[in-house]
Formats: sequence, structure tokens, C-alpha cells
Amino acid sequence: MEDTLKALGEIATDTLKSGGEVPFPALGKLVVVATKARQGRNPKTGAAIEIPAGRKAKFKVGTGLTEALKG
Repeated sequence: MEDTLKALGEIATDTLKSGGEVPFPALGKLVVVATKARQGRNPKTGAAIEIPAGRKAKFKVGTGLTEALKG
């Protein structure tokens, strides 16, 4: 089972890197969203730092799951 999950993770990573989406039927999908550059703070020193623009993975919940949770 561990090998299957590892293979799924590799496929999902490759798909997201190329700008695709990873669907999870009845749950939702993983998508890549762009983030803007922004100011942040070093939590240890409190010094201001610049956080560069980038990309991150985000899980979008499907409407089926959302409706099921409403009751």
C-alpha cells in the first residue's frame, strides 16, 4: 500500500508541476494557485522579510462533499 501511495504522490506532483489538476472523485481536486510577493516577518527575530511570489497546491472541495456536509 505504501508503494501505491508513493506512486500516487509522484503522479500528482508531476501533474501539478505541469499546471494540471488532480481530481479526487466525490471529494474535490488539487489545483495550483499563484501567490503574490508579500511582506512577512521572521517569527524568531521579528525582522521584516520579503516573501517572493510563487505557486502552491490548494484543495478545492467539490460541491457533492459540500452539500453532504450541510446535512
